[in-house]
Amino acid sequence: MAYTLAFGAIAPALHATEVSASNWTRGLPRRRRARFTYLRLADVVPAIRAKRRYGLHGEDLKRLVALDDEAIDLTAPIEGDAARFVACLSRDERDRLAHARDRFRRGVVQAFFDRSHLIPAETFDRLCLFPPVTRYVLTGDPSHLPFHASDYAELAASYVLASADAATIRKLSSNQTNREYEHV
Repeated sequence: MAYTLAFGAIAPALHATEVSASNWTRGLPRRRRARFTYLRLADVVPAIRAKRRYGLHGEDLKRLVALDDEAIDLTAPIEGDAARFVACLSRDERDRLAHARDRFRRGVVQAFFDRSHLIPAETFDRLCLFPPVTRYVLTGDPSHLPFHASDYAELAASYVLASADAATIRKLSSNQTNREYEHV
């Protein structure tokens, strides 16, 4: 997931001081661009939920997600701690994640048809770090996701290619048949 959440915008969005925002995000991976420091939304949400007295839900969460709503780069590598992010999700958020995983699995089958079995299960474990899915899971707003299940093939292909390792991509793009892979 890209570093798109500006650190300086967190405190005003949550009606907090910069010291509080600094305490909540201490130790998280950061990237500097120009004069600004950026973090990943999927890292910030679990950290604030764990350290902030009132957690991070409702309107505060929506404001934070809206700050992260920059242009989504579907080709950016998927990085971050998926297990930590999933552990902090509420029941409704987990249900939305399960719904998104189901749609993406179907999209992968449409996009890669007879080679979809070559995609490792870990790829779907990191789905929660894919920016459109992260925003949907946290807010329930499906505006960044396709409307129809049949439209997921293109988005699922983008996700798989952004998150898969080089060996998986070679297998998916190879002209070998499935039987040849069984003997490799």
